[in-house]
Amino acid sequence: MKKLKEYIIAELNRNKNHILDTCDVLTEEELLFIPAEGGQCIKVLLLHMTDLEEAWIVSVLLGQEHEIGERFKIDWETANANNLPIYDDLKKYFIETRQNFIETIEELAAYDFEDTLKAFQSEKKISVKEAISHMIESSSMYLGKIRMLIELQGKTPVELI
Repeated sequence: MKKLKEYIIAELNRNKNHILDTCDVLTEEELLFIPAEGGQCIKVLLLHMTDLEEAWIVSVLLGQEHEIGERFKIDWETANANNLPIYDDLKKYFIETRQNFIETIEELAAYDFEDTLKAFQSEKKISVKEAISHMIESSSMYLGKIRMLIELQGKTPVELI
């Protein structure tokens, strides 16, 4: 089980570094670029991804009450450049949340990975392994969306190693 934990933590760190390397070089204008009416900018994607990750950690893995979006209290229907946090605050939130995720993984015993939990915002039962896998997949999906928004601006995202 130690190898599984090591793999999960390495993947979470790799993904975190890719997201930060990709976003850190962008200007505020590039972070706020929306390709079409009703679309989302990179800052909204980063905030939404982090809010969801925090919610899964707190409500699913730790079994505590949690209201999504507690940190910045953003109304997603009216989210725009005027009411989004600055990138440095989003980056700090993302790093803290990802570190909390890693620390939660480190504290799990081998048998904990087989425990069954109630999924976030659903009555479906899933294992801890499935919850962690879902969060890693979602994070990779958000990275792909961020990279696509950069390409739609005519820029080339940083190379991923």
